[in-house]
Amino acid sequence: MSHARVEDASDSDPEEMDPAEFDPRSIISPADIPMSSASAPRPSPPLPQPQREIPRHFQCIYPIYFDATRSRAEGRKVTKKLAVRNPLAKDILDAVQLLGLNAGFEPEKLHPKDWANPGRIRVLLKHEDGRLINDGSQK
Repeated sequence: MSHARVEDASDSDPEEMDPAEFDPRSIISPADIPMSSASAPRPSPPLPQPQREIPRHFQCIYPIYFDATRSRAEGRKVTKKLAVRNPLAKDILDAVQLLGLNAGFEPEKLHPKDWANPGRIRVLLKHEDGRLINDGSQK
């Protein structure tokens, strides 16, 4: 036969505070951390400057337009031969700037069919009147 014993066990930790002694106001009060005289307060990092407003007549380019893993129905706009696997908006921006075109990067923008790959490039390809930027008619 088994000799079962019943023992009285406490489930509270002696170092834990009694819930009745808890002051909810202490949650939002600043921590009392002593500062040594050698350590000075660190300056906060500079906030990123918001990018200037990109004009609406700039054309939008999303990475999905060049994604070889996508079909035309899924959003690819170039031929498979010209497409690349998993393009990034930053890479497209680098290529556009290498061509000398005026471009803006909008990292927070998403294409509805490609929400997992953020970023959009706005490129000035045409003047507001519809003429191409490099159409050969410029003086």
